[in-house]
Amino acid sequence: MKIGFNKDGLTLNSKKFHPLNFKTKNISLESDIPANGVDALEVLSAFQQGPKLKNVSREDGIKVLISMLEKIK
Repeated sequence: MKIGFNKDGLTLNSKKFHPLNFKTKNISLESDIPANGVDALEVLSAFQQGPKLKNVSREDGIKVLISMLEKIK
């Protein structure tokens, strides 16, 4: 997975990320509500929490991702 930041907001695998649109296997959720802009520095600040990311457990890594998603809301 590639995570990117640009002037238009967050991208996942080079596709614009919209937190209210979700696709997985046979399920697709879509919304016409516009997503708020994301401040890249605020999202990246989630990485400053806790120990270095190379040495974290899977559970701690999930906690970091959850805190990133909370900052996007």
